[in-house]
Amino acid sequence: MPWCRSVTRSRITTPWGALQVNRLMLKKTCAQSRLILPHFLQHPGCCFTYNAVMNEYAFLGAIAGILLVGAMSPGPSFLVVAKNSLSQSRAHGIATAFGTGLGVAIFAVLASLGVTALIEKVPSAYLLLKIIGGLYLVFLAWKIWGGSKQVLTPEQIEPGSKTTLYRAFLSGLITQTSNPKTALVIAGIFAAFVPSSPPANTALLVTIIAFVIDFSWYAAVALTLSTARSRGVYLKAKTGFDRVAAVFLGAVGIKLVLG
Repeated sequence: MPWCRSVTRSRITTPWGALQVNRLMLKKTCAQSRLILPHFLQHPGCCFTYNAVMNEYAFLGAIAGILLVGAMSPGPSFLVVAKNSLSQSRAHGIATAFGTGLGVAIFAVLASLGVTALIEKVPSAYLLLKIIGGLYLVFLAWKIWGGSKQVLTPEQIEPGSKTTLYRAFLSGLITQTSNPKTALVIAGIFAAFVPSSPPANTALLVTIIAFVIDFSWYAAVALTLSTARSRGVYLKAKTGFDRVAAVFLGAVGIKLVLG
């Protein structure tokens, strides 16, 4: 196939003498737009087709859209990020968001390695993970319910609180990875959208996309809920908010254990 470009030559004067280069100009009449590197940066006869690259990785857009919808759906991770942002600090909320993002990234790695498909085929392993994750959510719900009547003042929710950033991070990570169904959902996304012969670095790209989307969404939640106004509303309705969150987390945990 002939290259869609016209070639002109020009001489560039450098401290080391004259350098002959080719300036590649794309013809406007070219049927397909191409991304061509300068002559001195490419191997002779090598041409990179922009449209072909975009089409090859187009499935990543669909995966990103589904992951974004999943991240935005209310669930245990949202409640934990919200709770830490409101009752602790903005930094605690972002640390929790980092934990939830890392949890999704771990699931993406496991899905790319086929581990989640293997777990799904081994009922006993899947049941064990469900029970462990469900019990953790029930324990978290019990802790939140027990502290729902604790009165907080604005001074108590500043960064100098007893909860460390590391513990906030762990709460996000464990909450996100406590539900093995999330891993199966991501495995389903791999099966549905990743081609049978995926392009290079597909697993790495999906893992990065999963982390960036989940962390970005929950970081935005943390930034929104850690404002002075949001904290003021939370302090006035703390008991009700905490108990609703505890009931929701407990219900999810019990469903995992018994489902």
